[in-house]
Amino acid sequence: MLLLATFSLIPRFLLGFLTLELIWRKKAKRRVLELVMAGPMGVGISSLLSFLWIWMGLELRLYALGETVLMCIVFALWARHAIRASSRGWQKLRCTWPPGGIVWWGGLSAAALFFSAQFWTLSLQKPHGSWDAWVHWNVVSRFVYRGGELWQGTFLRILDQPDYPLLIAMTNATTWELVQKETSRGPMTLAFLSSIALVGLLFSFVRELRGAPQASLAAIAMLTHPLFVPVGFSQYADVPEACYFLASTGLTLLYLRSRDRSLATLAGLMAGLGAWAKNEGLVFAAATFLLWAYLSWRGRSPALKDYLLGAALPLSVLGLFKAFLAPGSDLFSNPNAALAALIDPSRYLSVLQQAAMAFWNRTSGSPALLLLLAAYACLVGRSRQKIAGQGLPIFFLAVQSSAYLLVYVATPFAYGTAAMIPTSIGRLYFHVLPLLLLALFLWLKSPEDLGQQPTRATQIIKS
Repeated sequence: MLLLATFSLIPRFLLGFLTLELIWRKKAKRRVLELVMAGPMGVGISSLLSFLWIWMGLELRLYALGETVLMCIVFALWARHAIRASSRGWQKLRCTWPPGGIVWWGGLSAAALFFSAQFWTLSLQKPHGSWDAWVHWNVVSRFVYRGGELWQGTFLRILDQPDYPLLIAMTNATTWELVQKETSRGPMTLAFLSSIALVGLLFSFVRELRGAPQASLAAIAMLTHPLFVPVGFSQYADVPEACYFLASTGLTLLYLRSRDRSLATLAGLMAGLGAWAKNEGLVFAAATFLLWAYLSWRGRSPALKDYLLGAALPLSVLGLFKAFLAPGSDLFSNPNAALAALIDPSRYLSVLQQAAMAFWNRTSGSPALLLLLAAYACLVGRSRQKIAGQGLPIFFLAVQSSAYLLVYVATPFAYGTAAMIPTSIGRLYFHVLPLLLLALFLWLKSPEDLGQQPTRATQIIKS
C-alpha cells in the first residue's frame, strides 16, 4: 500500500513539472531545483482544482482518474518533443562537485538516511500522525472521501478550526480515491515527500547561490535539526507551509539576480499556495505582495503584474473558500478585547516570556542547535560574496514572527496563552527555520571560500 500511495502522487508531480516547464523559460543548470519544486507545486495546484471540482458537485473519483490520465498523456507528449528537440537540458541534471566532493556527498547521504530511518520508525508507530493531524487535516480528508455530496459537513465541527484551507485534505482524499482505500500510508507518504522536498529546496537554492559544499552543510543542518522529524512525521501542514515560504523566497532571490520575469510568476504561485496550505500563509502572501510592489515601483518593471499572475489562482480559490464556505475564525471572535490587548504593553511582555520559556522547553533541542550554529558563524565569519537581496529571508522571517507575536497577544481569549503557546510555538518556528538557514548559509563563508584563504605562513612569505 505504501508503494501504491507513492505512485498515486506521481500525476501531481507531473502536474507541477509540466507547469514549471510551461512558465519557467530559463531553466539552464536548474533541473535539480525544477524537479524538487515540482512536487509541492503539483500537490498545491491539484488540491485547488480538485476542491473546485467537488464544490461544483462532481465526484472526486472522476477528477482523480482524469488528472492521472491527462497528466500521463501530456507528459508523454512533452517527453517525445523534448527527446526529439534536444537532450542537452537533461545532461545538466548532475551536480558538479569540487575536489573532495565525496566527503560532502557522503555526509549529506548519511544525514538523509538518518532522517529517513527516524521518520519511518515513528510513522509506523503512529501511522495517523499527531493530534493536530487528527483534528485539523486527516479528519477533513475523511469528510471529503467518505461524505460524497455531504462533504461540507466538515464545516460543522466546533472543537477545532474548520476555516483551515484544504490543501492537505484534498491531496489525501485524492490519493485515497486513486488507491481505493482510506489508508494511513497516503498521509505518511505525503509528509515524507514534503520533508524531502523542503531539504531539496534549501539545498538547491544555496547551491545555486553559494555552491554545492555550502548547500550540503545547509541541508545537513536541516536534516539533523531535532524538530524536523517530530514535525515531519506528525502529518501537519507545517512542512508544506515551510516549503512554500522557502520556495517563494528563493525564487525571489533568483529573480533579483537574473531579472527573469517567469521567476516572479512562480514566486507568486508559491506564495499563494502557502496561503492555501495554512492561514499563516496569508501573512506571507501579504508581505511578498508588498515586496513585489516595491520592486516593480523601484525598477519600473512589470514585476508586480507577473507576481499577481502567479498568485491569482490560489488566492482567488482561497477567497471563494473563505467567503462562501468556511466559517469565521474564532481567533477574532472578540475584536474589542483583541484591540485592548494589542495596546497593552504588559501583554507583550507576558507573551514574550511565555514564548521564550516554551521555545526553550518544548522545541526538542532547537535552542542548543541555534547556539551551535551561532558558534559556527563566529568561527567561520562572513563571506565577501555579495548576493542581491541577501537580507530577504530575514525580512520574511521578521514579518512572520511579528505576525505570530501579534496573534498571541491579541487572542488569549479563546484558548489562553498558557495552553496555546506551548502547543504551537515549535510549529510556528518551523515555518521560518528554513528561511533562517537560507539566510545563514548565504551569509557565511563557504568551504570553498575557506579553502581559498591564504594561510598565515603564506601571508608572511608574501609580506
